[in-house]
Order: sequence, then structure tokens, then C-alpha cells
Amino acid sequence: MSNFVNAFKEYGIDNAPEMEDDDGHDMSEFQNEICLPKHHRCSSHTLNLLVTSDLIKILKADESLFKRNNMVFKKCDNLWKKCKWPKSSEVIQETLGGCLVVPVGTRWNSLYDAVVRLLQHRPKLDELCDKLSLPRFTSCELSYLDTYKLIVAPIAQSLDFMQGEQSVGYGSLLPTIMTLSKKLIKIQQKIEHPFSRIALELEEQLRQRFRAFFELNEEADLALAAAALTPNVKLSWLKILQKTSPQFTYERITERVIRIITDYAIKQNLPATNESHKCEGSYTESTFYDFSDGDYIFAEESTASLSKFTEEAESMHLITNMMHQYLNDTDKTSNIWFQYPTLKEISLFCNTPLTSSGPVERLFSFAGIINSPRRGRLTDFSFEKLELLKANIPGRCSF
Repeated sequence: MSNFVNAFKEYGIDNAPEMEDDDGHDMSEFQNEICLPKHHRCSSHTLNLLVTSDLIKILKADESLFKRNNMVFKKCDNLWKKCKWPKSSEVIQETLGGCLVVPVGTRWNSLYDAVVRLLQHRPKLDELCDKLSLPRFTSCELSYLDTYKLIVAPIAQSLDFMQGEQSVGYGSLLPTIMTLSKKLIKIQQKIEHPFSRIALELEEQLRQRFRAFFELNEEADLALAAAALTPNVKLSWLKILQKTSPQFTYERITERVIRIITDYAIKQNLPATNESHKCEGSYTESTFYDFSDGDYIFAEESTASLSKFTEEAESMHLITNMMHQYLNDTDKTSNIWFQYPTLKEISLFCNTPLTSSGPVERLFSFAGIINSPRRGRLTDFSFEKLELLKANIPGRCSF
């Protein structure tokens, strides 16, 4: 993975040289030079660090709590180890009517999933421990696992959401971390000390690891535009950020999004036309995001004071009006793009980066299956087609 990141650093688009001839025209012989897009760090991996290294550091700050954590999970480890032995595995299957989930260090959320499955079989744990000659779980230990599940659940849900096949656009990043921040604060208010401190410090670590996005600095420009150009999101997540950063007003963020979009539209020579065609669509909204209060109503910009425009100023004006109409539009389905084709094209560009490296890693796994020793004569073209078919049509391709 380090070599993968280094390749982006060396051949990334930020480092690509701009070559022109004496007349100012691009030099065609360099058009096929290697140029990779800008590298974006895997957000899922960053979230996973919250429940691994960050959580351990928080627990170590309280010696008694750290010892309690180790004792509880040592019992869990002893039970999970039994799943690897055939005879013990049969006993588990007969007693519980199913298997336990065993944590895997390289798989995100595996520890959380293992704890959830363990707690699902709470009534039969005493019987199982007796049959396997293991010490029983006390009520205090099970209570600790319940609290662990409660605290880690929103992080695990965010990880699963960002790794999914449906919501992989970059526009899901900002609303996801804002929703996670809100959920951790709610948990901190719900549970008692010392566990409330854990939830609070995890929320602080979340803000630290995603500082660029909570502070909305220049690095977050693409994520900001991508979120605004996601129909079921737009700027509804902003009300959560305003509770800690009131300087980020709707007007200020709207102006910034318009500037980012306009710069891209002018650079790509996109037509800044506003379509008036209306397409009916049902109102849908992602059930994952948690934004309280009503949606903000954006005011239409007046054109009375505008006189002469240069080409760029005219594009700015048209895109500004288009964005205000888009943000006011109640349609939160993909049908909205029939009305705003220019915004649709910009949205595709902004939402191309992935929030998680999960889909890429799955693609690498498929590559190992396809590039077998008996297929040594595969051309690059055929290999790429087989790879994409395998990744995008699961269950249909047996190659």
C-alpha cells in the first residue's frame, strides 16, 4: 500500500508539469505521459483508527478501566479461539444453533461484529462456557460489552456505510462524519462516567483526524462541493457543524461552493445554461444521515444590480442562480439532474473519488483470481474487461 501511495505522490496530478511550445500550445507528445489523479486518504481506514489505536490510548489513561477491558476481552478471546478447533466448534454449533464471529485484525469492524454476535447468544453463554470448560461471564462483564457495543456502534455503522456499494460518492464523507459526531455526543450525554469520557474523547479524536473537514479548509473544497451536489444531502449537514463553528453560515458556504463549481465550469468550458424543464420524482432521503431541524431555505439572488458581464462573470451569475434554484428544489432524487445538466456533470467529477479503499481492494482481489498462471497470454485490454465484469456483475461471472 505504501508503494501505491508513493506512486500518487510522484505521478499525481498536482505534480504534473505543464508543457507548452513557444506559441503557448500544449505539446502533444506528452499527452500520454503517466498522470494519476490526486490521492485521497482512505476515510474508512481513518475511522477504523478511532476504534483501534485511539480507543486503546483513551482506555490506558484510566488504569482500572484498561485492566477491566483486558480481562473482559481475554475471556472473549478464549471463547473465540475455541471456534478454530473442530470439536469445540461442533459444541458451539449445537449449543447456540449457529457459529460465533471471530475477529480478524485486517478486517474492519470484525471485533464489533464479534461482540454483537456474542451478546445475541447471552442466554446460552453460561451453558456454552460450562461445556467448553471456560469461566462464565459475570453480569458486570456482559454490562461492559453492552457499553462497548453502544459506544462503538455509530463508528461501525459509519464504516459499513462508507464501504457500501451504493453510497460510495465523495459527497457522503462530510455528512457521514457530521452524523457520527452528533451520535457520539448523544451517547456521551446518555451514559455515565467513566464511559461518557470515552465517547467524548472519541468525538474529539474524530475532529482531530478529520480536522480539515471540520474546519472546512482548502483541502475540503472538493468534499464540500461533492456534498452540496448530492441531491439527498446538499447542505443539510451544515447545521451540525454550526453548533461548534457558527462562523460557517449558509450564505458563506453557499458562496464558497458556487466559487468552486464556477472555477471548474469555466476551466472545462461547460455551458452555464439553466434548464427550466421539470421532471417529477419521488421524495427520498437517506435513512443513515441524522440532521435535526428543518432544511434551510435559500433566497433567490436578485439580478437587478447586474449590468455588463465578461464571459466569466456571466458564467458566475448563471451558475449562482442555478445553484440557488437547485438548493431550494425539494426533489432529492436523481431525477433532479434532468433540470440541471451542467450541475450533473460537475457532480460526477466531484463525486468520483471514493470515501473508502474497500472497493479498490476488492478489485485487487479479483485481479488475483483472473490473472492465473493459465492465463499468461491475456492482453491488457482483455484483462481490464474481465476485471470490470467480475467486479460489477457479481454472481453472473464464473471466471
